[in-house]
Amino acid sequence: MKTNVLFALVLLLIVSCKPESSVMDMSISGLEKTIETNASDSISTALIKAYRTHVADNPADSELNSKYLYRAAGLFTKKNQHANAAQLLLQGIKSYPTASNTPTSLHLLADLYKNNLRMPDLANDLYSGLAANYPNYPSIDQIKAAMKPADTPLSDRISSLIATMYNEKTHFLDRNKATQYINACEVYAITNPKDEKSPEFLFKAAETSRTIKNYPKALEIYDWIYNSFGSYPKSGQALFLKAFTLDNDMKKYELARPVYQSFLEKHPDDIFAKDTKFLLENLGKSDNEIINNFGK
Repeated sequence: MKTNVLFALVLLLIVSCKPESSVMDMSISGLEKTIETNASDSISTALIKAYRTHVADNPADSELNSKYLYRAAGLFTKKNQHANAAQLLLQGIKSYPTASNTPTSLHLLADLYKNNLRMPDLANDLYSGLAANYPNYPSIDQIKAAMKPADTPLSDRISSLIATMYNEKTHFLDRNKATQYINACEVYAITNPKDEKSPEFLFKAAETSRTIKNYPKALEIYDWIYNSFGSYPKSGQALFLKAFTLDNDMKKYELARPVYQSFLEKHPDDIFAKDTKFLLENLGKSDNEIINNFGK
């Protein structure tokens, strides 16, 4: 009897000491096995959630995260949720550009743009970028067959979109045109990661996202600039603007605070450092509260 109790206690201790990521991997493995014979919506949804949870909890696990985001995108395509699938593929490509699965993700993203999201020109840009950056990709012949000569270079199309975004009647940006512009800038950066124009296009795309109040997209692009284009002169400003967007636009003060603090720690001599100190001191305060404090 004592032996059984002791064995049970040891087993419990072993299970409780397993890393959380291992438990999550076991959950994913079980769901992947289950979905082979039971592709129900509930199982698919649970597996997508498990993939995304792993990515959020293990941001440095680039190889596995890239594959998990690709697999989650594949599940979304089976649900005909193509925009959600594209968003996950973009996340994987931006966050883990050197992962071995990235060209496969690019291929699926291009197919989605061409066949499901009605963006054939951007799809062609992705196919071309894939062929140029990954000449040894196993499906390169298929990619080349899908390509067609571009009527206008992507950089020129981006310039044209800038000229047509402003609506003279409403005096606001045309949201559809602005979204097309943002998408085009992202594709340019994906397919031309070493081009000095890429981070500048992204910086303008982030500001456009803020203008049309697509704040999550702005935050995503600011992160992309800061993490992938460190030599870009406005890289530090991208981190500041991420904090400012959380603070001023989204009113998520406690999320803004650590980003402001990180900016000050990493860029103490930046032209926005003095402004950041002021913003931190007055985070969450109303204009009247700030004005009243001046006299104290």
